[in-house]
Amino acid sequence: MGHFRSHFLPRTPTGRRLAALFLVLFAFTQPPLVFWIGNRAEPWIGGMPFLFAYLLALYFALIGVLIWRAQTEESADRTSDRLRRSSQRTRRSSDRSRKDTEP
Repeated sequence: MGHFRSHFLPRTPTGRRLAALFLVLFAFTQPPLVFWIGNRAEPWIGGMPFLFAYLLALYFALIGVLIWRAQTEESADRTSDRLRRSSQRTRRSSDRSRKDTEP
């Protein structure tokens, strides 16, 4: 039986970078950081207080990280599917050549 690996832990360097980026961005939306950085009476940005614009930008960035992760996962799935299909083709062609050489 194989060694159990949790799906909650990123397995690739890209996954680890994306998880770290997500956690850092998320930390900036939580107290005390949000109160130290985002709690400003001035300036107003686009008719919104700075705190709202700050949180809106961070939440858009968090969503962007999640979308980026989904796209990298899909491309990894496509790559692994291509590799699997090519190995199956290679295996089938080697089986055929073996059958052709047998007496």
